Amino acid sequence: MQKLFSIHDKKLLSPINKSEKDLQQFICDNWNDLFPEYIFITQEFKLKGAVHPSGSSGRMDILAYNPATKRFVFFELKKNYDKNVGHQAADYRHYINKNFSDVYVEALQKHNAAIPDKAIMNDKEVEMILIAKEFSSPLIDQAETENLVALIEYDWFENDLVLLAYVHNAPDGKNDSTGPDDPKEPPKKWIDRMVEKGWDANINSMQPASIKKQLQAIPFTKENIDQLKELAAEASSEAKRSILNKLLEKLEAEDTI
Repeated sequence: MQKLFSIHDKKLLSPINKSEKDLQQFICDNWNDLFPEYIFITQEFKLKGAVHPSGSSGRMDILAYNPATKRFVFFELKKNYDKNVGHQAADYRHYINKNFSDVYVEALQKHNAAIPDKAIMNDKEVEMILIAKEFSSPLIDQAETENLVALIEYDWFENDLVLLAYVHNAPDGKNDSTGPDDPKEPPKKWIDRMVEKGWDANINSMQPASIKKQLQAIPFTKENIDQLKELAAEASSEAKRSILNKLLEKLEAEDTI
C-alpha cells in the first residue's frame, strides 16, 4: 500500500475512494500533462457488434494515437483490482485489429482526430495502457514479455493528490524517439529537411494538400525513405510524381540521410 506524507500538513494523507468515472475524467482533464506523447481522440469509444466472447458489445474508456509508432492506443481503467482486465483489453485489441478501417474512419470523421493517412498508420499492432489500483502477478509477468502494454497503478489521496506508479513500460520512456544529444528536440520530419534545402515552393505547389500533410507525418530517417517512394508512386499526377522523385534523388545523391 502506498502512503503519502504532506510536509505542509505534517500528516499522512488519507486515501480517497473515487469512482472509475472520476479516474477517467481526471485523465482526460489532465491529458497534456499526463500523456503528452499521445494524441487524444475520445473517451467512451463505442465498439460495434460482438466484441467479447459472451457476444456483448463494449466501449473503450479512452482511444488515443501514438505519432511515434503510428499506432492506435487504448486505455482501459479499473477503479480497483480486476482479474479480468487483461482479457477485456485483449478483446479490444482484437477488435481494433479486425476492424481497423472502421475505427480509423470513425476517429477521423466523427472525432476529428489528428491522425495521418490510413496508409501511413500501423494497422497490425495496437498499444494498450491499463490503469488500476492493483494488478495480478500473472498479468504483470505477461506484460513483461509484451512491449505494447503499459501497466500503471494509481492511488488517490485527499488534497486532490494522485499517485501514478508505472509498473511496466512507462509511456514517456518507450516512445522516446529523440536523439541522445538533445532529448527535448522533436524528431525531424522529411518535409523539414526539404524546406531546409529551399524547396518550399515545390512543396507548396503540391495539390491536393493531402500530399503535404503526408510528408509532414514521415520522420526524417533512412528507414522511412521507402515511405516517400511509395508516396511518390501513388501521387495522382505525373507532375507530383516528378517533383517528389526529384527531391528524393537529390537527398540520396547528397548522402545526407
